[in-house]
Amino acid sequence: LQELREQWKKFYEDHNLKQVADLLPQKITLTPAQIETLKQKVKEGYTRVILVPAGIENHLQALKENLTDGLGKDDQGKLVPTYLSDTVKPHFPNQIETTDLNRKNKPYLLLTKPNEPLFPGSKNKTADALIQELKAQGLSGLTLADYLIEERHHFDETGTHLIDGSKELTWLLSSKAGASRVLGAYWSPGDRRVRVLSYSSDDCDPHLGARS
Repeated sequence: LQELREQWKKFYEDHNLKQVADLLPQKITLTPAQIETLKQKVKEGYTRVILVPAGIENHLQALKENLTDGLGKDDQGKLVPTYLSDTVKPHFPNQIETTDLNRKNKPYLLLTKPNEPLFPGSKNKTADALIQELKAQGLSGLTLADYLIEERHHFDETGTHLIDGSKELTWLLSSKAGASRVLGAYWSPGDRRVRVLSYSSDDCDPHLGARS
């Protein structure tokens, strides 16, 4: 756990996010029940572990600027900024709400499956349905902060993008913009940038699923 802390401290500092690195807990302790959960999830393939500090939702602007802005270049070689849709822009960054109370204003370990962009069978389902389906299995979806961090980490590690929008999109089931719209995100190969949008929670699409 201490090695994990040092790994993520370096990641945040290397990406000009010292203010985020400084928020990491000095010591990570887990209860016996949490350790058993960790072991079980690793057996299920959740082998990517990300350390997220408390209050990360207050640093969305810095995460966007330092992690996903400029991941791609246009035909003139200029860095392309992250796209925020017209339904996201008025709420970003201060009115993007983390809806998972287990993560809001708390440090946490985020476990995901590196090689599984979307949870099997999650496409063409509403956010409302997926939240309940994942919850029944002890799972949940990403927040916007989670997505921005994991997208950059995945790109640094593999040279590829987390969710390729030419094939699929992901709900960010644990983040919403305004009163009810649930966020979604993907890498857009056409314009070479991350795109963040929002949808009504009862929308569904053949390409839209959820990362667990």
